Amino acid sequence: MVVEDLFFNTPARLKYMKSLHTELGHITELLNRFALSHPNIRFEVFHNGNQLFRTTGSGDMLQAISNVYGMKVARQMLPVANTSLDFTLKGYIGKPELTRASRNYITMIINGRYIKNYRLTQAIAQGYHTMLPIGRHPIVVLAIDMDPVLVDVNVHPSKLQVRFSKEKELEALVQETIKQTLQKTNLIPEMQHTPREKPRSVQPQFVFEETKRHSFEKEEPEDPASSLNDTSSHKEPIQTNKTDIEYAWEPESKTPQEKPHTWPEPTVQAHEESEVKDAQRVPPMYPIGQLHGTYILAENDNGLYMIDQHAAQERIKYEHFKKQLGKPENELQDLLIPLTFDFSGQEKIFIDNNRSKLEAIGLYFEEFGPQSYVIRSHPNWFPKGQEESIIRDMVEQIMQKDMMDIETIREEAAIMMSCKRSIKANHHLNITDMTHLLESLRKAENPYTCPHGRPVIIHFTSYELEKMFKRVM
Repeated sequence: MVVEDLFFNTPARLKYMKSLHTELGHITELLNRFALSHPNIRFEVFHNGNQLFRTTGSGDMLQAISNVYGMKVARQMLPVANTSLDFTLKGYIGKPELTRASRNYITMIINGRYIKNYRLTQAIAQGYHTMLPIGRHPIVVLAIDMDPVLVDVNVHPSKLQVRFSKEKELEALVQETIKQTLQKTNLIPEMQHTPREKPRSVQPQFVFEETKRHSFEKEEPEDPASSLNDTSSHKEPIQTNKTDIEYAWEPESKTPQEKPHTWPEPTVQAHEESEVKDAQRVPPMYPIGQLHGTYILAENDNGLYMIDQHAAQERIKYEHFKKQLGKPENELQDLLIPLTFDFSGQEKIFIDNNRSKLEAIGLYFEEFGPQSYVIRSHPNWFPKGQEESIIRDMVEQIMQKDMMDIETIREEAAIMMSCKRSIKANHHLNITDMTHLLESLRKAENPYTCPHGRPVIIHFTSYELEKMFKRVM
């Protein structure tokens, strides 16, 4: 396909084009989406004679991800698949440690077409709930097949924005699929030791003219073959590690009868090893000490573990408080001393006009003056000491959105309570306390990150430790 004189009849459009690099970035991004949505088609992109990227067209989505984002990203991707009565979902999601600063790395494909949908993007984010740091987004490639009747592509002239007739069912499927995949996968990040690059060996040279000119003593001639053998004998033995091997994605010349190129075997084994039973998601760890009163050092047969004690207890308490706050909202707690609130005139008018919505969530306002109200009871899931601020937040939510999202308020309350009631840095623990904390962490639903998305555990494998101390070469 060759396109020339694109703006011959539309010079006004050419006038408003941006810089060359900006437009080239847009073109490359669009071709990246095409390559991911059609891994069975080979793409080659050149600019000024230089190849920007190339895909093999083998039909393997993971291979296409490697061609677009690189081998390092592809090794951190997890396969997902799920089906329902109306939808079939498959693709790859990145581990929580693999994040980007924008949502541009989320690719959604509907019936082979790249699309954008805000609700599906939010469902993907909810699937990673509390596993991503604030302001970070995952790398995801999801292909969804459905009946074309269920999708409306005529929302925008660009045909990128679409709507679904069963949007809530699709959101639930995407969110639950991502959540289940992450729950059955060992997500403890491993520290990778990157040794310095060794200098290249230089082929020995023999300059006979210099020897004749400057040598004054009679020396026996040296056998070049023996000199080369001596040089090679001092080289260090080359050790190969499966995790350090770089696999080339170049397809071999093949006939139509041959099978398409597939993902290398060691990477497939890595995915199989990463999926473990729930009881073994975090292996038993035995504390050996504490670093700066902040990090617990633990060991087992797999190596050394560093645990952030504040993040660990924050995760444990967050899950505990979330269960406690999940009680039905119609259970009320009577107050010995009523809570008094003063509102502005606009807020008073709103409360009077929306009493039914407020009473449905357990807030009964009684007039106590011109612009004052009292609350004599509130839902029993309110954390102690935060009743007044939560009631005001609930009123503001209804004013702004004309609806109440109780789950969001419970979530924020659980995060706030777990953060304030967890042990802080520079707090020294004994072995018994550390052992109890690690055992409680192993029983957590998501022991890998705190509610804010920060990592809890870092793993140093025995091989990496021996490699850093040069015990293995």
